[in-house]
Amino acid sequence: MFTEAEIEIVDAIAKMPDSTRYTKYSCIKLYKIKEKYEGRQPRECFCASVRRRIWSKDFESWYEKSLRSVH
Repeated sequence: MFTEAEIEIVDAIAKMPDSTRYTKYSCIKLYKIKEKYEGRQPRECFCASVRRRIWSKDFESWYEKSLRSVH
């Protein structure tokens, strides 16, 4: 389902320290991946660090679930 490049992006972000992992830039990269597979997503601002952390955790759950459904 996911391209090799997308898997590399997700893995690289997952290995980053929290200070980098939850930046707006990282969240936007992940947002674009999710939007590609899930269709149009609710607009996200990612201005608040708490919101970025919550969204990132939700993305991780969705990503892992998507990987399991493929295998």
